[in-house]
Amino acid sequence: MDIALLATINSNQKVNDAANLAVFKMAMNNCKQAGDNTTEMIEAMDPNLGKNIDIRV
Repeated sequence: MDIALLATINSNQKVNDAANLAVFKMAMNNCKQAGDNTTEMIEAMDPNLGKNIDIRV
């Protein structure tokens, strides 16, 4: 094989790896943000809601 071809392949692989890592980090950040939002929403709920049911027949 040609050394220039190997260098090109190696460079392309590094670019692909960097792009994959960037996408993975973005996905992780989105999941963390969604989890934080869910936690805030659960903490903001009124603990007394849903404990009493009014029934008339």
